[in-house]
Amino acid sequence: MNKSFLWALVCAGILCLDGCSSEKEGGAVTIMGQVLHRVSEVSAVPAANAVVTVRGDFNSDGTIAANESSTTTADDSGKYLLTLQLKNRTEIVVSFRSQDGLPNFRRVAASPPAVLRLDAVTHSGESLTAKASWLKLENNKLRLGGLPAGTTGTARVFNPLLEPEAFPGEFADDQGTRIVSAVFTKVELQTDAGESIHQLSSPATLEMEVPRDTWGILRDMLPGNDRIEVPRYWFDEEVGRWKNEGTGYLVTGTGGIIPETALAALHDGSFSDNVMARYEVTHLSTINVDFPTCGGTSGPPPLSKTHLPMDEPQPPPSGCSNSNSVKCKPKAEKPVMEKITDWINCTLNLGGCKKPDAPEPSTEFGPGKRKTLQDYNPKPKEMPFTPRDTGAAEEFVPATGATVLARFYDQDGTFLGYVTAEVDPDGSVEIPIGVSEPDGQDLDGNGKAGEKVFVVATIDWYGYHFHLIEGEVPSQENLVYDLGDVDIVEGYLGGTRCDISGTVEYLDGTPAEGAIVFLESQTNLSETELVEKCGSEYENCTWDGVTDADGNFHLAAPYSDALTIQGFVEKRSGPTYTSVYGMWNGRDCPTGPLRIRMSYGEEQTTVVPSAAGATITWDPALPLELLAVYGTEGEEKWILRAASASLQPPIIYGTVPAGARQEMAAQGSLGSGDLIWLEGKDTSAMGYPVEISGEAIVP
Repeated sequence: MNKSFLWALVCAGILCLDGCSSEKEGGAVTIMGQVLHRVSEVSAVPAANAVVTVRGDFNSDGTIAANESSTTTADDSGKYLLTLQLKNRTEIVVSFRSQDGLPNFRRVAASPPAVLRLDAVTHSGESLTAKASWLKLENNKLRLGGLPAGTTGTARVFNPLLEPEAFPGEFADDQGTRIVSAVFTKVELQTDAGESIHQLSSPATLEMEVPRDTWGILRDMLPGNDRIEVPRYWFDEEVGRWKNEGTGYLVTGTGGIIPETALAALHDGSFSDNVMARYEVTHLSTINVDFPTCGGTSGPPPLSKTHLPMDEPQPPPSGCSNSNSVKCKPKAEKPVMEKITDWINCTLNLGGCKKPDAPEPSTEFGPGKRKTLQDYNPKPKEMPFTPRDTGAAEEFVPATGATVLARFYDQDGTFLGYVTAEVDPDGSVEIPIGVSEPDGQDLDGNGKAGEKVFVVATIDWYGYHFHLIEGEVPSQENLVYDLGDVDIVEGYLGGTRCDISGTVEYLDGTPAEGAIVFLESQTNLSETELVEKCGSEYENCTWDGVTDADGNFHLAAPYSDALTIQGFVEKRSGPTYTSVYGMWNGRDCPTGPLRIRMSYGEEQTTVVPSAAGATITWDPALPLELLAVYGTEGEEKWILRAASASLQPPIIYGTVPAGARQEMAAQGSLGSGDLIWLEGKDTSAMGYPVEISGEAIVP
């Protein structure tokens, strides 16, 4: 389906067996959790002394006053706890900032009295380096131009498929429209006096690289011109919501506009250049390339909340809007502290809550293996706990704050995308899902009729994982699936031990010696379960390792409903830095050796330019796409780009060689103190794209 979805809704009431209570105005909300700081792709450490701040309309007067905030500092293990007094159900924004990390944010609706578990992970930013009139990351994944002189800062570009834990807020905009992210970046800038910059007096140009993993969700919001326009969202840290603010467009790694005709090559992955999203920005916080899940520039109207009980007839759906909710049988009101105790008893050790990573390919689906949502019958594994006996088995509590992750696959098992949704305080949740095409119909116009979409949805609640739904999604005429009340405990996913062996290889098939290999799963086991499956010292489990001279590895660890094995290599050899990776994703433990080919990533190499009189050359003499000369004050003096052929040395300043085009005519002569800036791309001997750059000051 070229990974371009039509959308329907799955609606459910997500419940946990326990006692219910009737609402009462006002009360305490206790928020607890742990802040971690990511130090590598495979590990995070407690963020000691992280600052956690909560803001919101605590007194429900319609405004957020300066004193309506509460701040605490995490202990040495990154754990924190604070208590608020709220008058009514209130949306609060929680910010997490570690000493060495970019901030992260969560927005949640809190209904007093309650206990909420909010964990967070922060990531370090990378220093922005001034290169001529731009600030850039060394890996060229982010560029900022048109900033005030003396501006400095840090930034980081995130892949939402691999780093969903860093995504601030939720995957929805301020109108309630679900959004799917292709890439996002966090930027923090300072003036030359060290003051933070949040708002610019005039727009700056921001370019960030879109990872190949998410090219499939790119689409043109304004077709019919010479470029591919993509939406721009920015995260409003005050209200904790994403806001749409116009569009930008896609350019290549060297700044050339990508035409609309290249969209098909982006979808099938055959586009040969890097892809950057270019925007004009005035807000500097978190910037996001998002797509609303129901199409259109601004997306559909917000999902309605009519609070109908499940057993009453539902109104017919209209477009992308639908409603659903859950009513809970009330019981006698309990004191606040007793409610807190009950909540902790029900959820046991509060094992942590985060948005799990989204796996890629799966072998679960395919001809002869299809299921429909109606056919789904969960097969729970043995639970490590017993739901508390309330004496009234028909009573439930909403699984407030649980995160639902829905992953989509085509009929061949290829990963198409994902969405996440957070369960509302009343236990209701609405999940937009891609729909299948009716037999014989080609709704997305890609020449393939009757394509099927499959969904697997799981729930993360206080670190435990539960199966919600899986199977073939219906065709377009079925716009709504009402799952009714779902007792998630019945679909509990415990840990199953998996022993995995295999090899890691480069793109050309060469075994990768010294590759880092690690296993990731959505499993969060208790201490007792870990000892049972891994031994008293965890000596029988290996979550990560390093390949031998033949690229071989062996891992063994528990997993739940899905697992990912990833191999990656990061190394430097002379002027060349290599960063490549590959992964295997599956629903079940593999039955034989795996072969993980590192198909993603790139190499970066540096060339050294030099000048003798008006003659410019560089070493090594690699093909380039851009040669720019800047004066001693950063002003542009000459810009030359490759056209029908790459740029090759030597080049005479002001002279346009065959196969090149001049974007700016030479100003004056090449002189002492001028900056020569070079960019290009190539393909390595192993088949990886190579980003080439270099700069030098004319002596």
